[in-house]
Amino acid sequence: MTASSKRAATLGALFLSSLLLYGIRLGAMPRTVGAEETLLASQARMIAATGRDGAGRVLPVYISVDSEKWLQPIPVYFTALWLGLSPSSVFVLRLPSALLGATDVVLMYLVALRIFRRDRLALLAAALLAITPSHFFHSRLALDAVYPVPFVLLWLWALVGVLDGKSSRGLALATAALGVGCYTQPAALTMMPAFLVVTLVVLWRRGRLPADALRAALGGFAAPLLPAAAWFIAHPRTYIDTIGRWALPLAYVRFPLDGIRAAFNWGTLTLRLWLFWDFFSPSYLFLQGGSGRADPAAHAGVLLLPLLVLVPLGLRQALTRDRATASGLVVAVGFIIAPLAAAIFLEPRAIARELVLLPFAVLLAVHGAVALLNARHAFARAGGILLLALLPVCFAWYAADYFGDDLSASALLERHV
Repeated sequence: MTASSKRAATLGALFLSSLLLYGIRLGAMPRTVGAEETLLASQARMIAATGRDGAGRVLPVYISVDSEKWLQPIPVYFTALWLGLSPSSVFVLRLPSALLGATDVVLMYLVALRIFRRDRLALLAAALLAITPSHFFHSRLALDAVYPVPFVLLWLWALVGVLDGKSSRGLALATAALGVGCYTQPAALTMMPAFLVVTLVVLWRRGRLPADALRAALGGFAAPLLPAAAWFIAHPRTYIDTIGRWALPLAYVRFPLDGIRAAFNWGTLTLRLWLFWDFFSPSYLFLQGGSGRADPAAHAGVLLLPLLVLVPLGLRQALTRDRATASGLVVAVGFIIAPLAAAIFLEPRAIARELVLLPFAVLLAVHGAVALLNARHAFARAGGILLLALLPVCFAWYAADYFGDDLSASALLERHV
């Protein structure tokens, strides 16, 4: 078997095993369909049946639920593709998220392979993402939370190739992935431009941002946004309740100074900074997960408990020894800014608004594992082996409670969303 066929077999195995994991009792757990899932399902069924939204617009860029409620297009249209097979099936309703979750695992492997250049470390990264509690949970719900993640992974994969000098044309692909990602979730309208800024800064620091590269980066990001621009030209009033509500209010476009004053209002600024800092609370990340009443099925935080050691070690590694490769810096900065949108829009501990954190956390954990396994002292190496061995044990504990508990979807969502 050639190297390419081995790689294809590995990718196929990762996808199928992840899909099997996320598909176990998919139509039965959570036991009831939540309000947000119902909303997405109703709009997807309407699009699948008529090609129109609730307001009668044909193939709209943004989908109108009512006069003030709108949905981003990619989750609705992707769900509509599958609901055409069985409109009333809860399994089919949630299947698109499971497919995206499995795709994330494959992309995680490819990103880690480019960064670490070792198959075992790439497999570790892919497996770790697959068993991350917050990724597992949201890959089993018909919500938009998981939708930005594959676009961030595509961006990382292409950008690392550019930084390593493997693909000068990959820059437009990297930023185009961010541009398309803007259609996945309201929080993505803040995070994708933030990752674009990270791209430009890192390339500038590496001396790889001449005028043609800058044009490629900005053009790649802007091209997917042309349909949105055309939509707002044709339907200008819809801006207020879509981009105007999710990212940039129209009043601040007309009067930028008012927007700057509002953003830097002392009371609001301190609250947002406090919320931003709280997203890095160890109890949130590694022990209890999101806010809300306790979920007995969630014996885990956003990340598995062993990452309490691995992520800080990896962050130190990425910001020091790996700075010369630039990929470590991108991963570290991506991890640090991941809660930006949730903090700006005052959503405390809302993992559904910062699921893009997960690829960066996984890569930092692999950095940390490498640092321990390559340490001089046998005690540190043994600790690294123990932490890696505990990962499947912690996930098994979480999964056993998840599948064995009688909580409704609303209780679970209150914990994880």
